[in-house]
Amino acid sequence: MNADENFEQNARAPFALPLVRLGLRAPYPLLNPAMGMVMRRLRRRHPALFKAIAEMEPASLSVELTDAPRKFRLELGGGRVQIRTMCDGRQPVTVKITGSLEALLDILEARSDGDALFFSRGIRLTGNSAPIVALRNILDSESINLLDEALLLLGPLAPPAHRTWRCAARISRSFAEKRESREDAA
Repeated sequence: MNADENFEQNARAPFALPLVRLGLRAPYPLLNPAMGMVMRRLRRRHPALFKAIAEMEPASLSVELTDAPRKFRLELGGGRVQIRTMCDGRQPVTVKITGSLEALLDILEARSDGDALFFSRGIRLTGNSAPIVALRNILDSESINLLDEALLLLGPLAPPAHRTWRCAARISRSFAEKRESREDAA
């Protein structure tokens, strides 16, 4: 693995979050099937992870993004692992986790420590936190990169799409670094 690939595994391109936020604005009838495709891909590539989650005590989690217009409901344990968008928050849940898209993705992809984000108020939990702790412990055993998982859905176009993404990420980081150095110099 070269230095750029290693960096990309530990950092996110500056334009990635705006693109994901844009995708989250898709209508519910498009977003749920797309999430289902990503979940099926994840299930095939990480069977031990999904088996462990399915074996958890049943729990329903509400994931509310503070910087994107979506709420999600995860049904975990009791033999199932499902995610759906929520139209409203009236359905009862075991625990609600609230945070920015970046913070929640960073936890999922092991870029950030969930405990540190909780104690620094980067994320908030309401309700029974036991399912979140169990889920975090399970996720710690796997390495997940949602970009790679999503790009694999493109089939034979995945390798050129990944190369294009890496190139765009390098260019984007270069612009961001130049802007930061100009701001530091000013």
